[in-house]
Amino acid sequence: MFTMDIGLERIARKDGKTEGGPLTVLIIDDATDFTDMFSMILDYLGCRTYRADSGAHGLETARRIRPDAVFCELSLPDQTGLEVARQIREQAGLRDVYLVAMTVASDVWRPGDIEQYFDMYAQKPIRTSALKEMLDAAATRSRVQTRPST
Repeated sequence: MFTMDIGLERIARKDGKTEGGPLTVLIIDDATDFTDMFSMILDYLGCRTYRADSGAHGLETARRIRPDAVFCELSLPDQTGLEVARQIREQAGLRDVYLVAMTVASDVWRPGDIEQYFDMYAQKPIRTSALKEMLDAAATRSRVQTRPST
């Protein structure tokens, strides 16, 4: 048996919880090794995690689960992450979801492409400090969206 320190103790979260329960996070990426590891980390942090391996599957899942945050690979097998993000932003009930663009190759996108639809960009592998910021922002947005009107 062995243990591996991946720095999660540095993420000062309240187990991924918002006032309405755990954050619901959708990972759209066809790299199964990455999504397996990333979903384990998010699960460890208390998030409710879903995975999709294509843009079409990601859009269908997003419509069904209404996630608080979506981490979307920019290079998917069936469409670009930009196309997925555009379609998410056009959906009633999903317009305000916190969208994070992810990729390994940061030099293939023009300036402004990502910012048009995404809230944040993360180059893989995602640093734990950056992940904390993204989850905090998603939780804040989720609380604002679900707070009852007075």
